[in-house]
Amino acid sequence: MPWEGYNSEDAVLISERLVYEDIYTSFHIRNMKFKLHVTSHGPEKITKEIPHLEAHLLRNLDKNGIVTPGSWVETGDILVGKLTPQMVQESSYAPEDRLLRAILGIQVSSSKETCLKLPIGGRGRVVDVRWIQKKRGSNYNPETIRIYILQKREIKVGDKVAGRHGNKGIVSKILPRQDMPYLQNGRPVDMVFNPLGVPSRMNVGQIFECSLGLAGDMLDRHYRIAPFDERYEQEASRKLVFSELYEASKQTSNPWIFEPEYPGKSRIFDGRTGNPFEQPVIIGKPYILKLIHQVDDKYTDVLVGIMHLLRNNPLEEGLNKEDSA
Repeated sequence: MPWEGYNSEDAVLISERLVYEDIYTSFHIRNMKFKLHVTSHGPEKITKEIPHLEAHLLRNLDKNGIVTPGSWVETGDILVGKLTPQMVQESSYAPEDRLLRAILGIQVSSSKETCLKLPIGGRGRVVDVRWIQKKRGSNYNPETIRIYILQKREIKVGDKVAGRHGNKGIVSKILPRQDMPYLQNGRPVDMVFNPLGVPSRMNVGQIFECSLGLAGDMLDRHYRIAPFDERYEQEASRKLVFSELYEASKQTSNPWIFEPEYPGKSRIFDGRTGNPFEQPVIIGKPYILKLIHQVDDKYTDVLVGIMHLLRNNPLEEGLNKEDSA
């Protein structure tokens, strides 16, 4: 059913119960890769002694300058402390450096801080750190440091969910439980989908699954349905669903589960006002999965780049491209 426009265009309205009870909470391992190179001014150096950085950003580093396994890291924390050598222009030399250069001929070099920092949306627990050394005698294979961070992600606005019939959508709003539409037995629903998602994709199987799931939940039954069961009997799926809904309404003494005027549908109420909605609505219990397309992986950073003249958005791809597992 439509709800204030928040579930239009394949958007999905969900209840905060799914967040607080960890119904769609998942664990992910984020793999961050960091390479050490040899520049024209010398090799890059891994160290904990990074000048001009606050101490709390370096609190998780070991004596070698690499984050310690088991540490809890937040956005902006240093995972690997690294200094990249670079030459300093003569005009910026300090007086003592000029003296060394004039007397001893020593070339004064400086180092630039190029640490690996945790990007936005990367907070979590470091579960493993691997330092892959360069092959002996190889000049083109740089040393690589891999850091694995375990993240606990609750469902949030922008995450993608989908059923088993191609009925997918993006979470657009998370409502308090008391504001969600509720059934005639007082139970609030967990998700509200757009009805236009059924005829546009021509997948009426999601309706049968939804209604049969409600009957199975009430009767404590599981069903195994063969695909294309219409070849066995005309309207076989519809007859099975309606018969199970009718039996569930009789055994549980809940006549609203199967109402002959509009079988498969029920009158539900607006949680904000308590008034019934104008039309009966299909309610049920289908399988809905959270997909890997999550908003935490969609953050991008753009400092300077070419902007679109009309949309005013950057044309280049974003930064912070880490692998996720």
